Amino acid sequence: MPCIAKVAVNDATIHFDKLYSYLVPPDFSESLWPGSIVLVPFGRGNHPRMAVVLEVGTEEAPDPRLKSLLAAASEKTRLTPDLLELVHFLKDRYFCTWYEAVKAVIPYGAQYQPGMENGKPVLKSRLTRTLETVYTLVGGLPEKPKPGARQIQAVEALRAGPCTKSALEAQGISSSTLNGLCQKGILKTEQRDKSLDLFADIPFDPQPLELSPEQQTAYDRLEQDLLSGQTRAALLHGVTGSGKTAVFLKLIEKTLAQGRRALVLVPEISLTPQMTRRLKSMFGSRLAVQHSALNNTERLLQWRMIQNGDADIVIGTRSAIFSPLQNIG
Repeated sequence: MPCIAKVAVNDATIHFDKLYSYLVPPDFSESLWPGSIVLVPFGRGNHPRMAVVLEVGTEEAPDPRLKSLLAAASEKTRLTPDLLELVHFLKDRYFCTWYEAVKAVIPYGAQYQPGMENGKPVLKSRLTRTLETVYTLVGGLPEKPKPGARQIQAVEALRAGPCTKSALEAQGISSSTLNGLCQKGILKTEQRDKSLDLFADIPFDPQPLELSPEQQTAYDRLEQDLLSGQTRAALLHGVTGSGKTAVFLKLIEKTLAQGRRALVLVPEISLTPQMTRRLKSMFGSRLAVQHSALNNTERLLQWRMIQNGDADIVIGTRSAIFSPLQNIG
């Protein structure tokens, strides 16, 4: 039976913001799910327009007037079930359209726009400069002709593993040196998604958490809520410097030990570095940040890190609730 997708289109006014049905081409049927970002022909002129799939099903005799989807974004970029539920909540709760809710959830850099390629409508990312050149050592330096000092330096730098072009250039190794080694088959190069460690200067230095009797009492009560498997709220009250953060850290430690993840919200951006330092030093680099002070590239790369399951803890302001973090404890 033909596969039908019901989508919400971008730039819809509140008056015609509803779900529109489209035929799913066979090429997309295996990779299309609720939450997928797609490109559809819309209106009398069939202008390409962004849309999000909210329902997928089959029909024995679909309307013959139905149009077909034009393109679909990578499966990795689709909204998680939790985020899709949040989109439904925003649409029901606030005076916004379906796609406005989607754009609130997805950062600018992860969004797409219509484009043309070889005369065909395609999806184009709004942010494309997220690739970097990575060099890998695959051979040894020949004895003749005698290698230069920079060539020797480049090979030694890469013995420990692949390295980015920017990191090698920071050591004084030029592009011409690297290109020459590639031509000789000593190095190979590839383009990878840019990784961005916002916390590289913070050392990983975990210290055992020793709670005071008062902190331990608070922790014991909160641990019961954590282990209950039910959604519960609690207020931990204490003056500044009374040790509330230590209790939070102990709860996060317990959460991660359960194989679950943690979302830490702070009331303002200026408090993020302080909390980030505490979390990074204790839990390591599987930490991501989401707030509006990051530029589009930084925010996208952090969002992708969360989307790929490479972050156990997300810290940020209110907008961090839109992070694609799953299995939150």
